[in-house]
Amino acid sequence: INGAAQSNEYDSGSAQANRDAFRYALLATIKALVATGRTVVLVGPVPEHTTHPPNAMMRAKMRREAVEVSLPYAVFEARERAVMADLSEANSIPGTRVVYPHTILCDGAFCKSSINGAPLYIDSNHLGTFGTKAIEALLASALDSSSPAPAAQLR
Repeated sequence: INGAAQSNEYDSGSAQANRDAFRYALLATIKALVATGRTVVLVGPVPEHTTHPPNAMMRAKMRREAVEVSLPYAVFEARERAVMADLSEANSIPGTRVVYPHTILCDGAFCKSSINGAPLYIDSNHLGTFGTKAIEALLASALDSSSPAPAAQLR
């Protein structure tokens, strides 16, 4: 479309109406899938950094400065509060499992952008190889129907 913005037929123009429509559609879809005998697995949000961690880490390394670039947990929590409430409600539907990558990527204070100097992200909000490896066991446990995800990861 040559750079022109596309309209979103589902965007009512009201943030609250959009949230309500999302919540309704999510829960209705889950219930419809579970009614067919399927198990639904949802993956919660990955913390979205306000910087581009790999670039910031590279610049810091070139300047011989500290390399850790992290996001305050409070910023993540505030940004994702509404979707976390929706996921919590979804998790209460029998046949549904929700796992939360932030339980691995964050501690009580910060969401990490690297582990042992290896960047977890390829940009501000997409996990790279090391980030995917960091949450691999969490995802595997979610897909293993014989073993529920550890309670600490089901926040």
